[in-house]
Amino acid sequence: MAAVSVWYAPTGSNIPASGATSFVGNDDQAMEDTNESAYEVGITGSFGVKGLNAHAFKNKRDKADSAVATDNDVKGVNYGLSYNFGQVTAGYNYKKTENQTAAGATVATNAGDIKQNEFGLAYAVSPLLTVAANYTKAEGTVAAGGTKADATSKSIAVGYSLGPIALTAQIAKLEDYTGVAGVDADVINLRASTKF
Repeated sequence: MAAVSVWYAPTGSNIPASGATSFVGNDDQAMEDTNESAYEVGITGSFGVKGLNAHAFKNKRDKADSAVATDNDVKGVNYGLSYNFGQVTAGYNYKKTENQTAAGATVATNAGDIKQNEFGLAYAVSPLLTVAANYTKAEGTVAAGGTKADATSKSIAVGYSLGPIALTAQIAKLEDYTGVAGVDADVINLRASTKF
């Protein structure tokens, strides 16, 4: 019906920085750094309801042990669910991060909150072909340089199964995606995957 997970990092240095591909911590250093611990707990499952897939996560990174008086704990939640009825699957996801540092800024001057709402809808045209649409909006209270903008993403995707091989294509339009007005992008993602 459900599964519970717990994750813990002894120091914040174990958390990958933006763009990092692996966890690299400072636990093996001879002296303590200013980063503190972080944790996440969560639960996922159907909870006995056929077609339902739900999750709830809560996380926290303790404030840095430094002389910056305005440093704060960084807290986050992630709630979501999807429901399948026949050929249609609909989903919603909500994320909130408190005291998040804006890109290129310091915690002392640009700590704020980010709230994100995501809506998804998928339709199975056939057992082999599926089309989907997604809309995401993230509202922030701060941004680098002090200019706030809500980030949005609109995308459509097509997936086709060839048995052990799956092909997907996705087109997305991103607006103000860094939280700064005017930072836009058009993205095309093509992927082939296989299962053994």
